[in-house]
Amino acid sequence: MPSPHVEKTPMDARADASDPAPAATMVSAGDVPNAEEDTAVASDTGMLDNNDDEEACDPSFFEEEAECAALLARAAELLPPTNKQLLPSVGQDPNGVAAMLEDRFAKIVDRYQNSPHLLYPYLEMLIQPLVDLLLRYLPNAAEVWAREAGSGAGESPTAAAGAGEALTSSTVAGAASAPPASAAATQTLVVASALGQDLTMFDADAPKTPLHVVCKALYSVVKTAGEKCCTSHFPNNVGHYEDVFYTLQLWVADATRQREWEVRYCLLLWLSNLVLVPFSLALVDTNSAEEGGGSAAVRRLPLSDATLVTASRFLADTSKCREAAALLVARLLTRPDSARHRGLFFDFANFILESTSPTATVGVGGAATVVPPGAPWAFLAEGTQNTFSSLLSQPFLLPGVLLAIAKTMKLGRREELVGFAPRLLACVAAVFEQHLNDSLLCKTATKVGQRLVLSMLKRRRAEWRYSRHIASLSANLGVAAAEGAAQLSARQEEEAGRDAVDEDKIDGLDGDEESLETGIGLLLQAVGHKDTVVRWSAAKGIGRVCERLPAVFAEEVMGEVLKVFRNAYSDAHWHGGLLTIAELCRRGLVGTALLSKVVPLVAEGLAYDLSRGTYSVGAHVRDAACYTCWSVARAYDAEDLVIHVRQLSVALVVTALFDREVNVRRAAAAAFQECVGRLGNFEHGIELVTAVDFFSLASLRHAYTVVAPVIAQYDTYRDGMLRELVGAKLLHWDRNVRQMAAIALGLVAIREPAATILEEVLPELLRRVEDTTVATRHGAILAIAELIRNLTPSAWSEGHIVQFIGMLATLEGSRGFSARGGTHIRQACCVMLQAIAGQSLPLPNTVEVRRVGGRVDKVRTLAVVFAFLKDSWDNILDWVQHAAADTFCAVAQTYFVKFLPSFHGKVLMEVYEGCLPAQRVLSRRGFLAAVGGLPATLLNAPWAPGAMTSADGPTSGASAPLAFEAFLPVLQRASLLSAEDLQNPELADAHVRRNAVRSLAQVLVRIDPGAPPVTPAWYTTVMEETVLQALQDYATDKRGDVGSFVRLAVLEGLPSLLTYGLTAAAAVPLCTAATTMRVLQGVVRCILEKLDRVRAVAGGVLTRVLLDEPCDKALWAEGTDKDVGLSNYELSIKAEVALFRAHLRRLVTHVTGEDSDAGGERGEPLAWNNTQQVISCIGPFVLIHCPVSLAHAAMEGLVVAAGDLSEHVRRPAAAALLSAFHGDHATSAEASAALPQRLSACLMDVLVAHEHEERMLKPASRVLDLLINESVFAVEQHRAVLEMLRKELKHFALNIIVLLAMVPLLTNVCRSPDVEVRRGAWTLALTMIASRYPKVRAKVASDLYASLLVLTSGALAPAGLPLEGCRRAMAHLMLVQWDGSDAARTRAARNELYDMLEIDPPAARAANAGESANEDAQRGSMQPARSLRGAVAATYKSLVQETGY
Repeated sequence: MPSPHVEKTPMDARADASDPAPAATMVSAGDVPNAEEDTAVASDTGMLDNNDDEEACDPSFFEEEAECAALLARAAELLPPTNKQLLPSVGQDPNGVAAMLEDRFAKIVDRYQNSPHLLYPYLEMLIQPLVDLLLRYLPNAAEVWAREAGSGAGESPTAAAGAGEALTSSTVAGAASAPPASAAATQTLVVASALGQDLTMFDADAPKTPLHVVCKALYSVVKTAGEKCCTSHFPNNVGHYEDVFYTLQLWVADATRQREWEVRYCLLLWLSNLVLVPFSLALVDTNSAEEGGGSAAVRRLPLSDATLVTASRFLADTSKCREAAALLVARLLTRPDSARHRGLFFDFANFILESTSPTATVGVGGAATVVPPGAPWAFLAEGTQNTFSSLLSQPFLLPGVLLAIAKTMKLGRREELVGFAPRLLACVAAVFEQHLNDSLLCKTATKVGQRLVLSMLKRRRAEWRYSRHIASLSANLGVAAAEGAAQLSARQEEEAGRDAVDEDKIDGLDGDEESLETGIGLLLQAVGHKDTVVRWSAAKGIGRVCERLPAVFAEEVMGEVLKVFRNAYSDAHWHGGLLTIAELCRRGLVGTALLSKVVPLVAEGLAYDLSRGTYSVGAHVRDAACYTCWSVARAYDAEDLVIHVRQLSVALVVTALFDREVNVRRAAAAAFQECVGRLGNFEHGIELVTAVDFFSLASLRHAYTVVAPVIAQYDTYRDGMLRELVGAKLLHWDRNVRQMAAIALGLVAIREPAATILEEVLPELLRRVEDTTVATRHGAILAIAELIRNLTPSAWSEGHIVQFIGMLATLEGSRGFSARGGTHIRQACCVMLQAIAGQSLPLPNTVEVRRVGGRVDKVRTLAVVFAFLKDSWDNILDWVQHAAADTFCAVAQTYFVKFLPSFHGKVLMEVYEGCLPAQRVLSRRGFLAAVGGLPATLLNAPWAPGAMTSADGPTSGASAPLAFEAFLPVLQRASLLSAEDLQNPELADAHVRRNAVRSLAQVLVRIDPGAPPVTPAWYTTVMEETVLQALQDYATDKRGDVGSFVRLAVLEGLPSLLTYGLTAAAAVPLCTAATTMRVLQGVVRCILEKLDRVRAVAGGVLTRVLLDEPCDKALWAEGTDKDVGLSNYELSIKAEVALFRAHLRRLVTHVTGEDSDAGGERGEPLAWNNTQQVISCIGPFVLIHCPVSLAHAAMEGLVVAAGDLSEHVRRPAAAALLSAFHGDHATSAEASAALPQRLSACLMDVLVAHEHEERMLKPASRVLDLLINESVFAVEQHRAVLEMLRKELKHFALNIIVLLAMVPLLTNVCRSPDVEVRRGAWTLALTMIASRYPKVRAKVASDLYASLLVLTSGALAPAGLPLEGCRRAMAHLMLVQWDGSDAARTRAARNELYDMLEIDPPAARAANAGESANEDAQRGSMQPARSLRGAVAATYKSLVQETGY
C-alpha cells in the first residue's frame, strides 16, 4: 500500500509578495550579449515544451543531462555580473535567461518528482553551477555593516540602498532584544487598501532580480530531490556563514522583497548546512570580536543567538521557508555546544504551546500573549512578535514550532532531549485536543508526540517480538538443507544470548509513566482522527513505540488498539485501526496468540461497507485491510498461519472479484499474490494469481462475469463467493453492482448442485421479494432471473414457476410497481420473464390472483403477463418501455405458438389501439415498440380491428384480412413526419418515429411471403415510401439532430429487410434492382454524414450488404434465372450496382489475395468510427468511379459534412471533396478534365433537390465558397449558383443566420469570369447591401470590397470590367457606415454604387422589364419587420432580429 502523498509544490506565497526595488532598471533582450543564441539553448531539443500530457510513462534515467548542463552553462554566461538589474519575465522574453531557468529547467526537473532517485547521481552537476551563481550575487557582511552604519539619520532602508543593491536595515535580526526602530520596515506587508501601492509585488510573473531567478531554479531541484540530499551539496566553507546570515536579514527587513521567498528558502537551507561546523560559532562571529573596540555600529547578540532568533521568526512563515527554518533550528539545537539554546528554545516552545489553551493569559484586547518578565527566552518571543503581526502569527507560528520540535527530536541524541519530553508531551496533547479540525497541525502534533515518546524509551531489541524462522529461498521451497538450518539456528541463539536483557530489570518503563501514557494516549486518539494523514502518522508511531516497550506494556497497547474496532459505525476508527495492525504486524509485534483476534477483524475489514443514504463509505477501510494482509504475509511463517489461511484467502479472493472500487480490487489481488508468494499454502494459488491480476480486474463487468466464473470452479472459494453475492452484493446500494452480482450469481451457481441452490439460495431470494426496500427487492428478482437463465429447465418445478408468475400479481397488489423505485422493480421483472421465455419453461394455464378485497381468482397466466407488460409499455421512461418490448417479443415468440382468437384477438386489439395517434405520446412510444414483438403466428392470422372473433376462429372465413394488413398502415403513418405532425408538437415525437420504424422492420420480415398482399410492388412501396423516406429524417429540436434516432433505427433494420426481399420464398424476388439502388444510396449518404454514430452503423450495414451471406449471393448473382424478364432499365441499374460493388468491396476490406472473389482472405474492415479514414476512402471513390445516382447521394452527405462547423468532420470532408474534383491516379486525363463539370452539376442538382432547406443550404454555401476559391468549381455552373442565390435570398429574407452564411458565396460569385453572372451578382449584392439587418449590410460591404479588390489587382483585368468605377466603388464602400441606423442614408449610398459599377438602377429596370423579385426584396429590405407585420410595438426579440445582432 503506498504511503500518503507528500505535496512537493510550495504553498502559495502571493500574500507575502512585494514589488521589486523601484530604482532598479530593466534588462531588455538586447542588453544581454548574444541574446539570439538563447533560442537555440532554450528550445534545443523541444522535449518538454507543451508536452506535459504526452508523457506516456515515467522516465527510467536522467534523459536531459546534457541539456541541463548546457542550460546552466548558458545561464552563467547571460546573467549580469551584479544584482542591480531586473531580468525580463518569461512573458516579456520567452527566450531569455529567466525563461531558461524558470520555465525550461524547472520543467525538466519537475518530470522526476515521482522518481527523484534518478537525479541523485547528478545533483552535484545540477546544484554546483547554481550555487556558484548564488555566490556571485551574495553581498559581503562587511559591506552590509558599513551601509548600516551610514543609513542611520532616519533614512529608510530602501532609500539608503543603491539601485538594485542589497538593502540595509536600521534594525538587524541580531540586534539586542529592544524592538526595531521602524516597525513598518519589518512587518509583513498585508495591506487591505493602500493607495499608490505597486501591485507588481503580488505578481509572480513580474520581472525578477538575477538572484531571485537563480534561487527559483535551485528550489526546483530541492523540491524534486529533497532537502536532505540537496543541502549536502551546498558549500560548507565557514567563511560564507556571516555573508549568508546577514543577507538573509536584509531579505527579511526589506518590505519590497517579500515575494522573493525562494531566496529566503535557499539561504535558510544553506545556513542549515553551515551551522554544522565542528567548532563554536563564536569563532565565526566577527562582529563579536570587534565589540571590545567599540567599532560596532550597534550592540548585537552572539551569532548563535541571532541565528536562533532568525530561524524562530521564520517558523511563523506560511511558505516553504517554515520547513527550512525548522531544519535550521533542529541542526542548531543538536550541536554539542547548544545546551543553552535547547533550554531556551524548548522553554519558548512550551510557552507557545501553552498559550493556545483557553486559560492562557492574553494582553489588552487579546492582541498578544503576555511574556513572563525576565524570561531568558523573551528575546525569541519578542523577535517573532516584532517581525510578524501578532494577530496573524499565532495560527502560523504553532505549526512551525511543532515542526521544529519534530525535526529536533529526529536529529538529536536521546540523552540530551529526554529531559524536555514530559512537559512538551502534555502541551502537545493539549494542542491536539484543541485543534482536531486542523489536519496539518494534528499531523505534526502526532509526529511530535511519537518522537517525544521514543525519546523517553531506550533503544532496545524486543526479544519478545515475533521473527520469521525461514530466511532462505531454498528453505521456503522445502529444499532439504539441514546443515544450513543448523548453522542458522546456532547464529540466532548466539545473537539472542548477546542481546538478551534480564526481564527482571525491565519490570517497568524507562521514563515517566504518566507522560508515556499521555503520549501513547495521544497516538491512540489520533488513530481515529478524521484525516487519513493523521491516522497514518499515528499508526506508524504506535508501531515504533511498541518496538521499545516491554512485552506486558506492548500487549496493553495492542489491547487498546483492538478496542478501536468497537465503534462499528466509524470508518475512520476502522481505517486507522487496520493501519496500526498492519504496522504492528510488519514489525512482528503481534504474537501468534493474538492472530486469532486480528485475522477476523481483517476479514471483516475486507468486507466493510457502511451505508449512508444513497451512498456508502468504506473503500479506504477495505484498502487498509488489503495492506494488513500484505503485511501479515511478509511477517509470519506459513506454519503459524495455517489455521487462518482459508479465512484470509477466501476474503481476499472475494474482495478482489466483487469490490465496487477498482483500486480495492487491485489491492486485494496484490495482497493475494504476496500471500501466495510468501506463504505458499493458499489453495490453487498459482492458478488464481494468473487469473486474478491487475488488468483482468480493471473492469467491473469483466471481474464479475469473466473472472468470477473461472474462480468458481474451485470448491474452496465458491462457497465464499456465493455468500458474498447473496449476502452483500445483491443488497448493494449501486444498481450496477446489483445487476453484475445477479449475473455472477447465475454463472457461479451452475458449479453448485442445483438442489443446493434451490434449497438454500432460492428461498432467501423469494423472501426478499416481499421486502419493502427497493435495493433488496430489485437484487432478489434479478438474481432469480439469472438463476432461471443458467440452471437447466428440468430443475424448475411447476410450483417454482407459479411463484415466479405470482410475483407480478403480488407486487401489483402491494403497489410495488408504483412506489418509489418501482421502475427498477418493473425492469427486473421484465428480465425474469425474458429468462423464463428463453428457457421455454412450461407455464401453468392459470394462476391465483388475490384481489384488493381478499378474494382469490384464477386468471390465465398469459393474461397476467400481458397485463403487466401493457402497464410497462404505458410507463413514461424509455428504458422501461424497451425492456417491456423485448420481454413481449421473447414471451410471444415462445408461448404464442397458436392463434387463439378469443385471447390473441384481444391482445392484438389492445396493441393496435395503443398505437393510434389519439393515444398519449409517451404511451404510444411503448405500444409502437411492442408491435415489433408480435410473432408470425399472430401477424399472419386472420384478424381485423373491427372483426368479431369467436373461441374457435374468425367469423368471416378464410377471406378475412390478415393482422399485418391492419398494423402496417399504422406503423407507416407513425414512421414519417407529416405536415400535420409539424403543426402539432405532440405528434412530432422522434422516439415515436424511431420505435415505429424499428417495429416496422421487425414486422416485415415475419410476414408470410406467400400471403396475397405480398408482391414486389407492395414491398417496393413499403421500402421506398416509408423505410427509405424515414432514412431522410433530419428533424431537430433543442436536443439537436433527433432525426438521427430514426435514421439509426432504419439502418439497423435494413440488412434484414434487404435479405427478406431478396431471399423470400416468393415467385419472383420482392426486392428489385431499383430498390437496391435506393437502399445503397441511403447507406452511402449516411456513411458520409457528419454524425459519427450514424456513420459507424451505416458502415456496418454496408459491410453486411457487401460481404455477408445470404444477401451477398442473392444480391450480386449474375446470369441467374432471376434476371429473366427484367426490363432494360432494371438490367442497367443492376449493372451499375454490380460495378459499384466490385470497386467498393476492395475498399471495405483489405484483401490479402489478388481479389476477394478469387479466393483471397478477408482482412480487417475499415474502422467506421474513424472519420478521417472513412471519408477520405469512401467519398472520393464514390464521386469519381460510381454511377451518377450513387455520386448524388455521396455528394449530399459530403456537402453537409464539409460545411459543418465541427473541425474533426469538416476538415477530412473538405479534403475528400477537393480530392474528388482533382481526380485520382486511376482516372484518365480526359475523365479528370470532365470531373469538375460533372461534380459541379451534381452539387447543383443536390441543391435543387433540397430547395429551401436550411439544413442543406448553410453548409452548401460554405462548400461552394470553398470550391470557387480553390478554382475547381465549373464556371459553367456559376449561372446556376446565381439563380439559386436569388431564390434562397428571397425565401430566407427574414432569417439572418442563413443570410450571413450566403453572403460570402454571393460576393465570391461577384468576381466570376462570366460577365453576365458577375453583373447579376453585383446587382444582387447591391440589393443585399440595403438589407434590414445591419450585420448583413456590413458583411456584404466588406466582402464586396474584397471581391472588387481581387478583380482590380490582377495584371490583366477581366473582360467587361469597369476598372475606374470599381476603384471608386471600393473607396465608396470604405467611406460609408453601412451598419448605421439611417435607412434613407444607406439606400442613397447604395444607389450611388449603381452608377459606379455601370449597372441599371432599380427604377430603370422596373420601367423596362417590370418589377422583379429582386426589386421587391430591395424595396422592402429597409422596412422594419414590425411595420411589415403591422405591429404597434415590437418585442425585445424582434428588436434584436431587426438590428441583426
